[in-house]
Amino acid sequence: MSILTNRLKVNFHIDAIERDFVFIRFKRDKNSKWWGAEELDRIIGEDYKAMSVGYAQYAYAMFDKKSNNTYTLLQKLKTDPQFASVSAIEVKPQAVYTGNDECICEVTLARLLINSLGSSRSKFKHLHFSNLTGALLKVPPLTNKLYDAIGVAEITLIRDDSQNNEFLLKVTVASYRKKVSILKEHKGTAELKKIIKRPEYVFHSGTGTLRRWLPSDGKDTDPTKSYIQCGKQGKKLHTNFLEFESIEKFEKYRKFMTEDGSGDKINTLEGLVVSDAGEINQIFITDEISIPHLSKIEAILREVETELPENKRNGNELADIVEEFLQEPSDLDIEKFKLLSLELIKIGSQPISKGDFKSLIAQYLGTTRKVGDKDIDVSSTSEATRFRDYLLDQYQIRLKFPQDNQSKEDLFDASLNIKYFGETEKEAYYFVGDRKEKVQFSFKDACHLRKIVAVDDSKLIFRQLLETMDVDFVRTGQSTVIPFPFKYIREYKNFGVAK
Repeated sequence: MSILTNRLKVNFHIDAIERDFVFIRFKRDKNSKWWGAEELDRIIGEDYKAMSVGYAQYAYAMFDKKSNNTYTLLQKLKTDPQFASVSAIEVKPQAVYTGNDECICEVTLARLLINSLGSSRSKFKHLHFSNLTGALLKVPPLTNKLYDAIGVAEITLIRDDSQNNEFLLKVTVASYRKKVSILKEHKGTAELKKIIKRPEYVFHSGTGTLRRWLPSDGKDTDPTKSYIQCGKQGKKLHTNFLEFESIEKFEKYRKFMTEDGSGDKINTLEGLVVSDAGEINQIFITDEISIPHLSKIEAILREVETELPENKRNGNELADIVEEFLQEPSDLDIEKFKLLSLELIKIGSQPISKGDFKSLIAQYLGTTRKVGDKDIDVSSTSEATRFRDYLLDQYQIRLKFPQDNQSKEDLFDASLNIKYFGETEKEAYYFVGDRKEKVQFSFKDACHLRKIVAVDDSKLIFRQLLETMDVDFVRTGQSTVIPFPFKYIREYKNFGVAK
């Protein structure tokens, strides 16, 4: 069974990296660990114009080699009074750590390369976003009308120590709010002093996104136009894992494909199962998530939103297709098609949009459904379905995203039902997705892979427990992600605490 996930295998072309880039490592003489951001503010600003920065045990910056002489750069840093407490040395890129401390390698190197996509000097203008977080921050497209709060995706890499140069691409979404709203909400609180010390970001009209406010920009920002990472009290931000109702929503959520884990741990022990025979299996939740067939989903959405073919765009041409369809023997309601054909003939040689054509199909071939206090036309009848299939098969005209079970399995297999795979004598993996019949046009959450490990001499017994997750009374209408007895164990523990 092949499952696409957020795991990345990175091949470093070290010769090319060393040819194009310079890497500088920073540390404070009084402390081997890095702290503070003032120096990196300057490094990424106009004074030094670093392509990216990031944290690990030390701080690192990456520079374009064509624009920087390494010796001159180091001398400038050495004589800069704002770097008096910081030592800076050049470090060489390596794919794998070999014991040489004066290098940058593996996940730290990969992070800086990815972060450079968001440099204010990156050729990818839609990614411009200066940051000091060690992560690439993706901001939704903005206009001069700035929202009070926006969701910003933080994209970073997590090391997998079990595999050389294999990392997990992790995306989390945080709320960034206007400074003026934060000042109002936290007025007079001790928390406010901590919040306003965080980095500020301002709207950049040239790229339609945010950029870091740097000391060289001046002392104060306009609080009605600057943003700080801060959630709203009492509210938790949630972004759906994937939406596919339209290409616009799909593109948005494809960039923000989110999982809610935190920290740099790859595996976290979630439960322990012991059989009557004493076989012990551990359940670990991992930061690895399954990914559906995004390219196929995108292709179908673009087909749905593509206008009608040039020779099939007016009423007469579409009426001809209806009459052609009626020549095929069927048990459908012919009168519905005749009424649709007459309506199209009335339109005659006038062009008709795909959206209007879909509405006519719903009106004449569909049925009426009560939604609230309104009656709406829906195209879920056999007549509408069969005619849409005919348009797709004969003319490659797609009017609707497929909702049949076979299409769901083809497109979303990595997000559906309970999948158990990769079994060896001592290990296996599984994930629990949405139930197929519940899928409409979105997935709320990502599916985390869970790893099963047989302890010591124990056998792998977890396959026998898969049916204990195929229940719908733990998560309403959905399967549970670990065997349901854990629900009662948690409730028993909580009952004891309450007593």
